[in-house]
Amino acid sequence: MENTAVLHDRRQTDIKQSETRLHIELNADRQSRKETEVKTGKIIDEKLYSLRLELAKEKKAREECNNRCDNTYGA
Repeated sequence: MENTAVLHDRRQTDIKQSETRLHIELNADRQSRKETEVKTGKIIDEKLYSLRLELAKEKKAREECNNRCDNTYGA
């Protein structure tokens, strides 16, 4: 009987240790995912800003070209 109780206690201890390790790994994975999402969000934001800036420059150049054409050939 004592052997069975000892084995049961060992199993319970092993299970608790396994659960603890899994919780630690899960939390580490969650943290890693959050960090990756933040980094990805920053990269996307930077790319969008760059594209918007490029579009604004092209729009300004097009408007200046239109103004020169209007001034040269009349509206």
